[in-house]
Amino acid sequence: MIFRKHKFLLSLLFILLAATLFAFGAYADDETPTVPIDPPDVTAIKLKSLPVKTFYLVGEKLDMSGAELELTYDSGTKGTTLVKLDWTSGFNSSKEGVQKITVTYPGTKCKTTFNVEVVSEKSLKVFSPNTLTYFVGDAEDRSGLSVSVVYSNGKSAELAPSDYTVKGFSTNTIGEKTITISYKKLTASYKITVFEPALTKIEISKVPNKLTYYIGEPLDSSGLAVTAYYENGKTADVTPYVTVSGDVSSAGSKNVTVSYSENDRIESTIYRVTVIGVEVRNIVFATYPNKTTYYEGEFFDPTGISVTVTYNNGEVKTVSEGIRYMGFESETVGEKTVTLFYDGFQLDFKVNVTVSPSHVHKESEFKTTSEPTCTLEGSESTTCLVCFAVVTTRAIAPLGHGIESMPIQTKAPNCTEDGSTATYCMICNDVATVTILPALGHTEGAPQFVVIPTCTTGGLTKTYCKVCQAEVNAYDLKAYGHEFSPWVLLTEATGENDGMEERVCATCQLVENNIIPKLVRTLTSAEFNVTLGGNAYFPSYSNFYGSCITESLSVAEKIALTLTDSSGKEYEILEVFDFAVTTSKGEDFISSSELIFSAASTLPYEEYSSFIVYDEEFNEISYFDEGGKLSIVCKGNGRFVLAGEVIPEETEVQTDAVDTEPEQTDSIPVSGIVITPNNYVQIALLIVAFILLIAFISCLCSYASKRKRQ
Repeated sequence: MIFRKHKFLLSLLFILLAATLFAFGAYADDETPTVPIDPPDVTAIKLKSLPVKTFYLVGEKLDMSGAELELTYDSGTKGTTLVKLDWTSGFNSSKEGVQKITVTYPGTKCKTTFNVEVVSEKSLKVFSPNTLTYFVGDAEDRSGLSVSVVYSNGKSAELAPSDYTVKGFSTNTIGEKTITISYKKLTASYKITVFEPALTKIEISKVPNKLTYYIGEPLDSSGLAVTAYYENGKTADVTPYVTVSGDVSSAGSKNVTVSYSENDRIESTIYRVTVIGVEVRNIVFATYPNKTTYYEGEFFDPTGISVTVTYNNGEVKTVSEGIRYMGFESETVGEKTVTLFYDGFQLDFKVNVTVSPSHVHKESEFKTTSEPTCTLEGSESTTCLVCFAVVTTRAIAPLGHGIESMPIQTKAPNCTEDGSTATYCMICNDVATVTILPALGHTEGAPQFVVIPTCTTGGLTKTYCKVCQAEVNAYDLKAYGHEFSPWVLLTEATGENDGMEERVCATCQLVENNIIPKLVRTLTSAEFNVTLGGNAYFPSYSNFYGSCITESLSVAEKIALTLTDSSGKEYEILEVFDFAVTTSKGEDFISSSELIFSAASTLPYEEYSSFIVYDEEFNEISYFDEGGKLSIVCKGNGRFVLAGEVIPEETEVQTDAVDTEPEQTDSIPVSGIVITPNNYVQIALLIVAFILLIAFISCLCSYASKRKRQ
């Protein structure tokens, strides 16, 4: 009944109450805004570093790259900031000279200044190259050429060869040439002179085929080759244009002159030839004498004799004049040898001298024709003094043996055979008696090498009899084995090619080669590796050792390696690594480049706020983590610690436990609630809601009382 009678009022009250509660909840959800804190004021500035560029050409823009300010705050602390272009004033790129640039820190009156200089390019200054004279065909040589641009302030700066162009060089023709250098709109020049190279000498590069002549032969220069040399170092074959002259009309060693003329300059050289006189080389019979048989007492007759003469120049003649003869005599009969002489050569031929039909023997005295011996007869005879025929012969009786000699050794005994002695007749020397001497037997000598042992093959020695040299015994010898020298480096290994080393056996000189692998940038050991930065390589036979020793460390050792920085951050050791690179001699490898040690270790990013790598001296080491591989960048060997920064635990701040006076703010504490100007709306809404709730309850109570009275 009451709802029907006052439904409009109750509906309005309900809507107002709901809106009030909604508005209160919305305002209650808002955080109480914090009281803003004024930032510190900058009280002074100072230019900590000048910009990189302080020298400008006319028309260039100001560049503040590298400029940094040092800021001083009202609290006395200092800070730094990079200078922005819009903080500057005073730059005019169209005006030459020194300009003062003012830097004003925004929002303050703090200023500082620095100077820049604006110049224009006025001219080029050229230092000529070392070579200003050329020969025809020479290539350009710019060694020593230096080009500088001269600015309006009188200063200059050398230009790189790529900054300017050089034109006008040519050595195709002789004369003076102007070389022009261009840079932007500026030009400069220098001059060169081109000459025709002069002839300096000629040389015989190949002597003629014919160097030996006979008197009277003409010169033959076939095969001659002549080279001309010029002052620019070039050469030319001038063989077709030379003249050859020389005197070969007499025997001996002669000079032949070779001459070449060019541009009114004559150069000559010589070669030597040998001139030989014409001489008889050989003679042979062309025809023999007509008369070859003579009687005793006749004279020699050379009629019909002629000889063929061969000369050293190859000429052949038949002559019969100028011949001499020796050796003929006809006082005795028999075959006679007659010698023919011609120009130092001789020939022999035979003739016979016979007895005449009226020959009568002229008997000589008896002469012994065979001597008698102790046992045999001898003989004696007479001969014809003309024809040498034996006229009368008679025997000579044997002499008989005379005195016997002392025993004489006829055969010496040796190691295996008997010897003997004999006595002889003192007249006929025949053997009278023989005595046997027994064999001596072998006398063994020291062993001698038959096959000398080598490093790889065995040898053989034998012993021989000192007397007869016969073999007595044989002994086998073992091979020596190689005795190699230390390895000697032949070629250094590089990053591109293998090296080579060798060693030599001191006994047999056998050479063994060993290839040294080319140098590498990365060494690997188990699950670790190390990479050398830059363009450097590890030396040959370098070794890398890497190990994770975390588990082997004691608690005390881990505590000794734990790092706490100056801000109080605590770090927890995750891994401890020992890394080392050594040379082939076992010494520490000292590198001028960075070493990058790598280990398979994924960083637990969710458990630690940050990570750090440091050595045993707590020096921080660079690192990076990529693809689950931790890489430590350092300069040398050592022990390295990977640590994670411990995340601090969050703690509640008990505001009522802090015994400090509250700061002066606009908030007002009411019944434990801090009321700020932003709370006023919420309070008003709460009061409205409270009044509406009381009105609603009053309506309900009034309605209940009426129902009860009825």
